[in-house]
Amino acid sequence: MYCNQCHFILQEQKFCPQCGTPTRVTKTCPNCHKECSLDSNFCGECGTSLVTQPKPIQPMANRKDSEAIKKHVSILFADIKESTSAISNLDPEEARNLLSPAIEKMLNAVYQYSGTIIHTAGDGIVAIFGAPQALEDHAFRACLAANFMQTQLNALPLGLKIRVGLNSGEILMDVVGRSEQHLEYDITGAAVNLAARMEQTATPGNIQITKHTLILVKDAVEVESIGRITIKGFSEPVEVFKLKGIKDESNLISLKYRPTFTPFVGRNDTIKKLNELLDLAEAGQGSMVCLEAEAGQGKSRVIYELLNNNTSLQIIYSGGFSHLCNVTLFPIVQLFRKLLDIHQDDLTENIYDKVCPYTKDLTVPYATDAALSLLNSSGYSKAWEKLAPQLKHKYLFLIGIAILTKACTNKTLVLIIEDLHWIDNETENFISLLLNEIHKLKILLIGTYRPSFNDTWLKNPNYHLIKLGPIPQKHLKTLADIILGTHPSINSLKKDILHACSGNPFFIQEIIDSLIADNLLTGRLGNYQLDTVNFAKRSKLPESIFALLQTKIDKLPAHQKELLEIASVIGERFPYTLIAQLSTTENKVTRKNLNQLTALNYIYEAQLYPDLEFSFSHALIQEVLYNTLLKKVRHQIHLKILEFFECLPEDQKKEKIQILANHAYLGQHWEKAFYYCAQAAEKTFIINALKLTIQYSKQAIEAAAYIKDQSSIIDSLIMVHIDMMHAYLHLGLPEEQGPILEKILKLSVEAKRPAVKCAVYGAYATFIMGISCPQHAEPFLEKANQYAKESKRQDLMKFVDFAFLLRYTLGGDYIKGQKIGRTFLAQQASQDFFCPEFRLNFRYVGIIILMINQLTSGAFLDFDRQIEFYSTCFNLTEPSIYSAGITTALGTALVQKGDFSSTAERYLHLAIYYLIEVNFFLILPLAQAALALLYLNTKRLKEGKEQLEKAQNSIELVGYYLSSNYSVGFIAEGLLLSGQLTKADKFIQNALALSEKRNLKGNMAWLKRLSAEIALKKSKLNPLKIKNLLEEALILTKETHMKIQEGKCHLTLAKYYQISKHNEMAVKEEKLAYAIFKQIGYKL
Repeated sequence: MYCNQCHFILQEQKFCPQCGTPTRVTKTCPNCHKECSLDSNFCGECGTSLVTQPKPIQPMANRKDSEAIKKHVSILFADIKESTSAISNLDPEEARNLLSPAIEKMLNAVYQYSGTIIHTAGDGIVAIFGAPQALEDHAFRACLAANFMQTQLNALPLGLKIRVGLNSGEILMDVVGRSEQHLEYDITGAAVNLAARMEQTATPGNIQITKHTLILVKDAVEVESIGRITIKGFSEPVEVFKLKGIKDESNLISLKYRPTFTPFVGRNDTIKKLNELLDLAEAGQGSMVCLEAEAGQGKSRVIYELLNNNTSLQIIYSGGFSHLCNVTLFPIVQLFRKLLDIHQDDLTENIYDKVCPYTKDLTVPYATDAALSLLNSSGYSKAWEKLAPQLKHKYLFLIGIAILTKACTNKTLVLIIEDLHWIDNETENFISLLLNEIHKLKILLIGTYRPSFNDTWLKNPNYHLIKLGPIPQKHLKTLADIILGTHPSINSLKKDILHACSGNPFFIQEIIDSLIADNLLTGRLGNYQLDTVNFAKRSKLPESIFALLQTKIDKLPAHQKELLEIASVIGERFPYTLIAQLSTTENKVTRKNLNQLTALNYIYEAQLYPDLEFSFSHALIQEVLYNTLLKKVRHQIHLKILEFFECLPEDQKKEKIQILANHAYLGQHWEKAFYYCAQAAEKTFIINALKLTIQYSKQAIEAAAYIKDQSSIIDSLIMVHIDMMHAYLHLGLPEEQGPILEKILKLSVEAKRPAVKCAVYGAYATFIMGISCPQHAEPFLEKANQYAKESKRQDLMKFVDFAFLLRYTLGGDYIKGQKIGRTFLAQQASQDFFCPEFRLNFRYVGIIILMINQLTSGAFLDFDRQIEFYSTCFNLTEPSIYSAGITTALGTALVQKGDFSSTAERYLHLAIYYLIEVNFFLILPLAQAALALLYLNTKRLKEGKEQLEKAQNSIELVGYYLSSNYSVGFIAEGLLLSGQLTKADKFIQNALALSEKRNLKGNMAWLKRLSAEIALKKSKLNPLKIKNLLEEALILTKETHMKIQEGKCHLTLAKYYQISKHNEMAVKEEKLAYAIFKQIGYKL
């Protein structure tokens, strides 16, 4: 238990021994007033329940239709160029008569593609696509409308030209008027302003679109890049494109059959089933099979993998489109046009010639006329024109079946109709007719649809349905590894993406593509790196995903959608008791709505006992719902939720501290936000959720800025900064520490407790050691020591010991360091030196640094005497900072002393796993470089080089800071041993320059020796340079007592004398080397 004020560890005291704050270790029975322990559920005297029941909270008020809404849409601005001059000499009536036909054409184009008119003026319009009803293809519809209105106006004999601007993004949509027929809207937002600028900067007769819109329409349109142009009101130039046209239907259909080429994983069973049906079709037993799945789950990709490169089949594909779902038989017409090789520019006589071979000898009346009609072509006979519509319909269907029967005579026919949820009734009827005949034909008909489609074919014996669920996590991990690679910077990203995307490969690819487009991911397929600093500032979801999910959500009934919106504010998981209290409907209705949402796979029951909890099936659905709520509505819901959780018993409140922090911060209750976020930062640091530590620390600091009396929170505010600083350090981002430390140095003047001041100066000293000469940290260490003594706390004094041990080890004063380090070994295991200011036990951290000191200096005899203690002083079977550090030191020490056994390898594998698991990247390069040396010394060159590359990537990520400095010698040694001389030379020179700048004597000794080794391997020797390097290295090794490097310097000198034909000197140097190695217990 910790003191709420100063975080001191309490041992059931009634008052904190550090700051005197009262601490409650009991609670009072409300009936008999007896004091009971905090964990009691019932009074031991009278049996009264001590569990505080959450008080009922007021449900959210019903939101009205007139409230503003946030939507992701495409915005269209269009106006008639130079209309003022065109009507300047006309009276108003004549002016209206001139412009009205043009405005009418523009309005009709918007209505045709389901747009919403926002504003009309005498010479222009403003429209949006995707609101108030969401449309997943809003950008494409906007492009279609813009292109159509241009085409229509060009056909008018008025000589008028319009310019059109399009942009896509988030808007706020307000209801500003209403009538019995419709609502009137106004829209605001940066996306609206940019769309207006697109129209204003377009030339007459042209359409300008932004990159935001182009990303959403991708290959469905033809564009010409205009480049980046300066736009008034925008700080950066905007990338602009000219919309030249829309690709025809056949090209759009081909895009459906060209899925995103992510690696294909997790669908082998489906492919097996489809192959079985394909074999039956080739044997003359045709059938229809449909793949049902949510958007993005890989329906098209399965079909592609099934049929790609199969030349023995005749494959014809078609599909539905949302904007063409009311066009009669559209997918069927396109299917037959492809089958008969009919092109857009074919003349009537050419089409007739292509049709006749299929209709010849058929018994269907009006066979050729019916086929031409099916193809939407002209040229049919007058007798056909006079035929009754019912007969035309009958013969058209019959000729379709007859043509398919003839087409599959010599070659198996595979018909693909994608997106059946967007087909018309007549298309469905034609498929039903074909389905009754297909078992006699060499045809496999493959369809795809989403779960919302009403499948009427399920009872047909010739029909099969395959439901595609999310791809299992184990396959998704493989997918992420193949795409992203294994660089340390992306480990957390992969986990976050896989969790958010819930088995949807399209969503995974879209998120990765958006990160690449924003230059947050750099590299190539299988080897990407993440810009972790800028990534932390990014919060947007790709527009393609947002549009898809927003459309799905908008189809829900109002009460169910509102329920999901409230749930999205609660979190990914939400208790039934809370959602029931916040809901605007009765509990019975709320439960019914939750059941229906469960059936529709929006949510699922995550926990039945002890309390019913639901969870969103998809983290991205929650994100879309949350982001479409107005901020003022979100704030209200957050505060209601906070009220609910604050009524929980104290022990449950502690468990849910992150939930309390989130809702206090997002509800902008700043005093509570600071208090809860500070506790959440502490908790997440202890459990190594370091990114969350940074998040909560920043939120606490932001909340503190709104608190008037800063003096009351100054100590806690400093501790929040220290938590954030250490989280950055463990994540390998030391450059983020500087500004934080400068701030807390200023704040420490007002700090009330010596312990806090000790923590500030100690943290600053550690930072100085990491970025500069370790000696420069001594004034700050002395200050820390002073305040540690004033605090009279053993744990802080042990921290100061650790800091001096680190200073001496980094600076190459190994003997001084070892003298301090032995005090850590002398402590009893029962003595707890956990320091709440740093959230670390410095006994164990000190032991790790002592081990690194010994293995770097070559004090192997001391190390060997303590090895049993090192391997048993802490539990090494579970991931933690301590187990990660100790296994790293154990494995590295064995490699350093020439022991390349399976024991060393086991320690290092374990260390790397633990370091990544607990986000402790600072010493990851050391473990990776030591493992690389082990591989290279056991003739595993490929694995050694791979591990070396990982070590270099890791040190590039964390920089040369504190313990990462120890890895440079190992990396340089590995590059030399693997024969990468040029790379080794460059690496050594860079590392040596930095080590000399910081006066890191141990590194300097090691790197100078290796530099001499490289010089000896060159064809043209520089004897003076080699000898000088080795003599300088020897002086440093003796000064620092680095016995292992001293011995290796003598060995290198022996090589030098052998090459220069001084054999006696070579023998002498060899003897000196072996004597040193024998003395320290080093294996050759």
